Amino acid sequence: VRIVYEGGGSDSRLTGDAKKNSKSGRLESKGMDVRFVNKIMHHKFVLVDGPRDDASKAASTKIASGSANWSASAVKTFDENTLFIEQAPGLAQKLQREFDLMWSHTRDFALETPIAQELSSVSLPDPIPADVGIDAYFTSGNFKVKGTTFSSVGTNVAADALVKAIKGAQHSIHVASGHLRSRPVALALMEKAKASPGLDIRVYLDGQEYISAEGDADQQSSLQGCLAAAGNNESKQRACTDKGFLYGYEVGAAGAKVRYKTYAYRWDNSYAKQMHNKFFVIDGSTVFSGSYNLSDNAEHDTFENILVFRGAEHAALVSAFEHKFDQLWETGRDKKASVE
Repeated sequence: VRIVYEGGGSDSRLTGDAKKNSKSGRLESKGMDVRFVNKIMHHKFVLVDGPRDDASKAASTKIASGSANWSASAVKTFDENTLFIEQAPGLAQKLQREFDLMWSHTRDFALETPIAQELSSVSLPDPIPADVGIDAYFTSGNFKVKGTTFSSVGTNVAADALVKAIKGAQHSIHVASGHLRSRPVALALMEKAKASPGLDIRVYLDGQEYISAEGDADQQSSLQGCLAAAGNNESKQRACTDKGFLYGYEVGAAGAKVRYKTYAYRWDNSYAKQMHNKFFVIDGSTVFSGSYNLSDNAEHDTFENILVFRGAEHAALVSAFEHKFDQLWETGRDKKASVE
C-alpha cells in the first residue's frame, strides 16, 4: 500500500509522539508507505490491484475517483460524486502513470524507521491506448520536475480541455462546481453566453462563490491594477489571475444562469454544507468530472485530474450526472434557500 497524502508534509514536521500519532504516523505504523509532494496533492483516486508491475493487470484494476475528499464531511454533509470504474485498462494505465510520476519525485514522511521507497517496475506504452469514450487530463502536464521539486511552466492542460468543450457546445452546458475562479473557463462561458443567447448555460456554485455587483467592481479594480503593474511579464500576470477572482457575477451578467447553494448568512468552513461537486455536462452527451477545482491555482499549483466520458457506451453514466445536476439546480427552491 502506497499513499501520496497531502497531510504528509505537515505531519512530517512534527516530532516525538505527535508525529507517531499523526494520521501519517498511524498509517506508517501499519506498514503503509506515506509520502508527499511539494505541490498541493488534490487528487482523490485509488488504484486497487493496478498495473504497478504488470501491464496486463490494467484490465482488472478497480478504480475510484471523484470530487470527494476522503473525510467524514464529504461522506455525510457535502454534495459530492465518486465514480467506481472497472474494465478500463487505458484509464488504469494513465492513472498508474500519474501516480508513478508523483511517487518517483515525492518526499518521505519517514517515521522512526523509514519505509524504503518502492518504485513501479511496469513499462507502460506511450501513448497509452485509450478506452472507448474515456479520456483523462492531469494538471501534472503543467509542471516540470527536478529531484523532488515540481514547478509550474504556465500552461493550462485541464482548462484548455474545458474551454474547447465549451466552445464546441451546441445545445447545453451544465456546470456544478464548488468554485468558479478559472479565468480561461469563465471567459469561455461568458463568450459562449454572449455569442449563443439561446444556449442552455446553467452554473450551480457553492455559496462561498457569491459576490455582489459592488464586490465584483472592487475585485475588477484590484485585478486591473495588478495586471497594469505586471506589464508584459507573464509570470506576474499569472500571479494576478491566480489569486481567486470570483467570476460568478460576471458569468451571470453575460447571460448564463447562475445559482448558488446557500446555507448560512455568512460562509465559514467550520459549518459549511458545501456544494463540492466538480463536473460539466456538455450537450447531455459528455461529462467531465474529477478532482479539478475551477481555479487557476488548481491549474498551476495543484495535482488534479479530470476524467471524461462520452458516447453510447457511457450514455447511462452521463444521464446520471445530468439527472444529478437537475436535482442540484432545484435545491431548496421551494424554501427559497437558493439565490439566483
